[in-house]
Amino acid sequence: LFFKCLGDPYHATDNPDGHIALCVAENRLTLPLLKDRLVVTGDSGNSITKKGKDPAFVTMRDSFNNSGVYCYGPHEGLLRAREAVAYFIAKNFLLCDTTVTKDEALKHISPDNVLISAGAGSILHYLFYALGEPGDGCLVPSPYYAAFENDMGSIAGCQPIGVPMQHPERGPTVEELEAGYQKATKEGQTVRFLLLTNPNNPFGVICDEELMQQLIDWAKSKKLHIVVDEIYGMSVRENASTKFTSILKILNNDLGNDVHFVWAMSKDFGASGFRIGTLLTHNTKLMKALGNLNAFSLVSHPMQLIMASMLLDDDFTSSFLGKSRDMLQQSYDVCTQALDRLNIPYIPADAGIFVYADFSSLLPDTNTDGFDAEAALTQMLFQYCRLLMTPGAAQRDHRPGHYRICYAWQPIDVLRVGMQRIEKFSSAMQRIKDANGGPLSAAQWKQADMAEFSDILNLSGSNK
Repeated sequence: LFFKCLGDPYHATDNPDGHIALCVAENRLTLPLLKDRLVVTGDSGNSITKKGKDPAFVTMRDSFNNSGVYCYGPHEGLLRAREAVAYFIAKNFLLCDTTVTKDEALKHISPDNVLISAGAGSILHYLFYALGEPGDGCLVPSPYYAAFENDMGSIAGCQPIGVPMQHPERGPTVEELEAGYQKATKEGQTVRFLLLTNPNNPFGVICDEELMQQLIDWAKSKKLHIVVDEIYGMSVRENASTKFTSILKILNNDLGNDVHFVWAMSKDFGASGFRIGTLLTHNTKLMKALGNLNAFSLVSHPMQLIMASMLLDDDFTSSFLGKSRDMLQQSYDVCTQALDRLNIPYIPADAGIFVYADFSSLLPDTNTDGFDAEAALTQMLFQYCRLLMTPGAAQRDHRPGHYRICYAWQPIDVLRVGMQRIEKFSSAMQRIKDANGGPLSAAQWKQADMAEFSDILNLSGSNK
């Protein structure tokens, strides 16, 4: 369905009844900001002297003018790039001090503890491969980002152990992790890892400092390796109800050999196409192993230096992240206000680029498994609204009818159209159910008056 969306995208004038994808966890709202920072316009009015001071010009010149970028380099990443990552992480995640200098930052985080690889997925591939054995289990609070299954399984052969959260808006509890651990152990599985995403995907909630410390203490008591993915750490809303505190700050940068910090350019900087993921670990044996494995996932040297130029540019990162948060807030408001009008429950998000909503009241009654009903609803939304969200089954939710709405993948005006289509669809579904006196069976849905949905796409003004 997603590729059908790509092949027939909505456009206000050229294709007003086109498809709208709200299923991709990318922040495309910030792409113009990246372009402004990285593209040299070449305007004839700019003198060479002015160009020489332009950040984009300097970035491109320095990234390709260094003969070292054309040669082999350290598999952990170029030193300048690892220093830039160490500086950015120290300033924003560990010290939370915008005035810290690079030299001061590098006293706290050494580039020797940093690895740069082709995306966070590559980092996770190699972490599980280096630290685990085929069949080892990894506890993951669920619902979760399902691509983790490929990250831990395709190379390392490790297996996810989903730990359902009773109150996902609060995060997992030690008791829930203990129950998942005991169940897996009784079934003969070796539990080797705990994977935590904070802020969370798909909920956008934040585990507070006290909870994170409890989870880490519990995992250490079980001698687990703990992977903390903070890929949305700089995409926290200004009015967040829970303060985000990095695991680096919580542990006072004392990670030991068993806590491993992952961050990437893909979410906070909306640059998933850069394919740049980073790892911070104090496990020297692991770093040595990853230095060998990473030969298969190296980031090109010019791209490493482009990243370094961005992360070392304090004016840019401060401005970019601030504007990104503002744009995300505006799109979040458009999304949640529509859900409020429909009385669709959702988990208020403090961070990230999505909202997790409960559409179970709209599920058709197929008289079979609840996820068949969810699949039917997904198909109906696609057919009558030409709209695609991420269904809960794709995120290993045990409750049918929940969807992740990725509101940052579309411009805000397109998002508005998408949410209007959902509002029209929901009203039509309710009218059909009311006329029937309750949910319809699969056979009744086939006989229902689908004319109720005929005007959904006319929101765009199309006569089709």
